[in-house]
Amino acid sequence: STHVDSKRWPMYDSMLHARIVFPNVSKVYDELPKNVQSKLTRKEAERHDTDSIVGFRVINDATGASGPIRVKDRREMGPGGTRPSVERERRNLLDTIAGVVLRERWAALAADVLKDTLENAAATFSFYVRLAILARTGDVSCADGTQKTYEVLAQRHPRTSLYYVSASIALVLFSTALAVAALVRRGRGGAARIERRTLVTWTPVAAFVLANACAFALRADMVHIRYMLLAHAAFLVLAFRGALDWLTVERLSPPAPA
Repeated sequence: STHVDSKRWPMYDSMLHARIVFPNVSKVYDELPKNVQSKLTRKEAERHDTDSIVGFRVINDATGASGPIRVKDRREMGPGGTRPSVERERRNLLDTIAGVVLRERWAALAADVLKDTLENAAATFSFYVRLAILARTGDVSCADGTQKTYEVLAQRHPRTSLYYVSASIALVLFSTALAVAALVRRGRGGAARIERRTLVTWTPVAAFVLANACAFALRADMVHIRYMLLAHAAFLVLAFRGALDWLTVERLSPPAPA
């Protein structure tokens, strides 16, 4: 028998599963048609909702993609190794579950897309907050890439990585505070808080960051700084530039007359 558990799904199936179906199967299980419940038990639905990769495997098991190749698929199988009957069965299963989720949980889905968009745009602070929650409680959302990101970072040198991440968080927070202080001081001095040249330079960057944040929030129920590196890098540039502005102006300001 041949197994294709690691075979990628078509884009439509992948997006439908990642954004709508996961992690909502157990939440709407009682509303699912009997033919779907016959393929997915309640226990399997709950297991599906624990992790997106686990969910991928549960759907594959339910539609026969991870089992022996069917006889009719041997006759119809294309050069890419796709199984036509499995492809159709998976598409029908995902379409049916997604329809029920949209009907029963559309408001929660819309709110989650908005939340994920905001978190993706503010990727730096989202990552720090989620990392703090992970360190304090060990509670990780099933749609959260924070733990995986940190595990990869700390795999070779756990203690050094802990010191590095802690120092970087302290530096970024301190720089952000100085940057805000610089803006406040500029406003009190009568100057524009943000110069026109700065707005012209950074508006396209901000627009792209927001577009990317929204696109990924619509693509998958996942908050992952790995896919928001531009937002993270742009924020660091602004924070460090603002901190330098505060420090240099403070140093170069002439003494007040007696």
